[in-house]
Amino acid sequence: ALPIYGTKSIDELVSMSPKLAVFGNNAVKIFEDTSIAAKKLGMSTQELYDIVSQYDTFEKAAEAAGNFNLFLGGQFLDPLKLMKASVDGDVIGSLKMLQQAMKDSGKDIEQLGPAFVKFGADALKMDPKKFREIFSQGAGGVDEYKIGRAHV
Repeated sequence: ALPIYGTKSIDELVSMSPKLAVFGNNAVKIFEDTSIAAKKLGMSTQELYDIVSQYDTFEKAAEAAGNFNLFLGGQFLDPLKLMKASVDGDVIGSLKMLQQAMKDSGKDIEQLGPAFVKFGADALKMDPKKFREIFSQGAGGVDEYKIGRAHV
């Protein structure tokens, strides 16, 4: 069953339909997962989908992973895995990868000053507010999205 949080979700589904059509029978599931994760992160479904779907080519994924790894200070994010998750519409997998890379690096979003938050956000081509929202959830927080599906 589609998690509907009011007409806003229906409107988002309609507006995202052209982007989701590429996923065929999995389109509704991808929308559901994205919608649940977005709600928990305090962003719209479209905003979250746009963040994780932007790494859909090797060049984009390699650039983002390279810049994010530079920010993290090591090789923590694999560009091929990031690209595959983006191409597959695996929003939760993408979030887990990004959050796990941050955790593995030992960096804590709560300890980073504004300049470092901007650097990290620029590396992943997202705005600093969204960057902070994604990483303040903690690396384990993504698992709650799937559990949350049963309670919606």
